[in-house]
Amino acid sequence: MGKPATNDVHLSSGPKEYLGMLEYKREDEAKLIQNLILDLKPRGVVVNMIPGLPAHILFMCVRYADSLNDANMLKSLMNSTINGIKQVVKSLVNPMIPQTSQRPNQQKNPSC
Repeated sequence: MGKPATNDVHLSSGPKEYLGMLEYKREDEAKLIQNLILDLKPRGVVVNMIPGLPAHILFMCVRYADSLNDANMLKSLMNSTINGIKQVVKSLVNPMIPQTSQRPNQQKNPSC
């Protein structure tokens, strides 16, 4: 006969070791970028209290993806981050020009 299975969870009461990583799921990547880059207000309370907090959170996500040795996850996070930053910079440089989905190399049809 085998040993009976137990579902007991043992928690240690000792100090925890933090690895400086933030675990996230790939499907939550868009929410991360939206909250940390696109929707962030420069004069927000949290940003003023802890300078660099969004960058630190993104760095912890990078560490997590790196710890998994998942190059695709890391590449996706970095590309999403870069694209989000570009979007914010464009909106600050040209606040009166609405953002469109037209690519720069596409030209409008002159016959219209």
